[in-house]
Amino acid sequence: MRVAAFLLTICTCLAADWLDAARKQGAALERERQWSEAAAVYRHALERGGDTLSPSSRFVLRMSLSETAFYQGDYIQSWRWLRDAETGIPATPEARAQFLNARCALYSVEGKLTAAEHDLTAALDAARLAAAPLTMAATLHNLASLEAHLGALPRAEEHEHNAIALWRDNLGANHEYVRRAWISLSTIQGLRGNWSGAAESLRYSLAVAESPDALANYAVVLDRLHRGKEAREIRKRLPPSPAANGLVDLKSLRQGPAREQIVVR
Repeated sequence: MRVAAFLLTICTCLAADWLDAARKQGAALERERQWSEAAAVYRHALERGGDTLSPSSRFVLRMSLSETAFYQGDYIQSWRWLRDAETGIPATPEARAQFLNARCALYSVEGKLTAAEHDLTAALDAARLAAAPLTMAATLHNLASLEAHLGALPRAEEHEHNAIALWRDNLGANHEYVRRAWISLSTIQGLRGNWSGAAESLRYSLAVAESPDALANYAVVLDRLHRGKEAREIRKRLPPSPAANGLVDLKSLRQGPAREQIVVR
């Protein structure tokens, strides 16, 4: 009996090891925006694990597959994976918040903004209940994007500030999420006419890493502040792009917030 229990423990550990490796491989591919390759890793893990997967592992893999389909623009397949995930949501507030964030993204691309806002409000309540700061930060960031799209700019700015504070406290000031959030905040501030605040936010983003989106926004903001010479110097550092003469995130906000959302894991 003890031998059988020991062997079961070893098998469980081995399963956990390969599954953890698959998740890490998929996440690395996602960071490189190799969505189809990441999806292949997650599908293989789901098929390999089969009935031996725990409900929480199956939920995570299905959510990851929904996400990769979403970023490939295959919203029908993204919905399919999300509905599969919904059949086995772990009974935790954090898992519920993750599901609601994902569903909000799909509602957003369909133009169902009232439903999206309802989901994010519920996700925020769940994240508070879970006391999960990273889930809370991602939800606040996504909510800010949606509120900016709906014209609720004061609330959007407050929520983006709160998201940045949580990410900085938990991930550090130089994390990629913090860099991107500063750019989003600059767009909201620009929409409110606070160009000096937008410039400060972009300087924080550029201090983390120099990226085309931050540089493009900064050039626009400098123009608004009548600092044309500096704006021209910034544009010289940009690769040729149609977005170079307009706020990058502003365009995305007008088209819909879903593609700017942070994935919650």
